[in-house]
Amino acid sequence: MASFNSSETGLMAKYTANDTTLMIDGELIFGYAAETMVTVAYDNDNVTVTQDPQGTAVASINNKTGATITVNLNETSPSNAKLTQLANTRGEFPLDLRTSTIHQTAAHCYISKMPDNTAAQNAGDRAWQIHALNLDTESLVGR
Repeated sequence: MASFNSSETGLMAKYTANDTTLMIDGELIFGYAAETMVTVAYDNDNVTVTQDPQGTAVASINNKTGATITVNLNETSPSNAKLTQLANTRGEFPLDLRTSTIHQTAAHCYISKMPDNTAAQNAGDRAWQIHALNLDTESLVGR
């Protein structure tokens, strides 16, 4: 018999962090921070709506697909060396992110700046900011 979360939703998709793979410039990234591995935020809204004082509205479609991707690595991760090299050379690189629920790719990415670094009692995290010029997103839910 099928398992259901509720009678309205049916069986929801399953997520496991082990399904997450991030490829940067052809290399698998690993050694993430304890909580959040990767965050993706599109830089612009899909639609901008303007409205005059009488309520007449215009919706302007925005075709910008740039995004900021934050990769949170433990400072001891060997992947920091690859990202440091890309940051130091201002290198352009492709990115491919896949989780249990989403697949995102971009052919032209750049490290925006070196992450902050902290010396403390325990190993810290390094938050790498990546600018993706044209991020493509595909949902994997229900496949």
